[in-house]
Amino acid sequence: MEVGVKKSGSSYVSFSTKMCWDAVIECAYAAKSINSAEQAQMKSSLKGTNFENFVPFHAPIVKSLNNLSGVPPGSFLGFFWIDGENLTLMHAMIFVGKHGGSDYMAAGNKNGCIGVGGAVGWELLDLGELKWGGPFSFTVGNKSIQIRYRDMNGGNALSAIYGG
Repeated sequence: MEVGVKKSGSSYVSFSTKMCWDAVIECAYAAKSINSAEQAQMKSSLKGTNFENFVPFHAPIVKSLNNLSGVPPGSFLGFFWIDGENLTLMHAMIFVGKHGGSDYMAAGNKNGCIGVGGAVGWELLDLGELKWGGPFSFTVGNKSIQIRYRDMNGGNALSAIYGG
């Protein structure tokens, strides 16, 4: 299947036609990282300011590129706009970790909104290319963006990315 590496196959097409967070959830479900009840719960409650079942508000924050290397592979990454004390989920990916010479790889769809990757299409990207710095994770234009992660215990979703 090699989703995220080769632009072919039914999984690539399926993930590429979804909203980014729906693609992440579908990838995790396809890899049996989550069951159908968890999938349904995550999808039914996921909106910009309602993300507790996906990446909870209390989830660990990735404050720097170095900090990203401590995120367990297979974790859900939530990208949040910061507006004062309010967070709005604006993007999601699955953290891959070490791959192809980088320690900071992640897979996702519709990645252009974070400043790397394309507007549409499931991709494997190097998050080391983000503009890191400040009291948040990174910036895109004048927007401050924070990354939080949810450890998915074991990274089974990686099998849906690599076809393992």
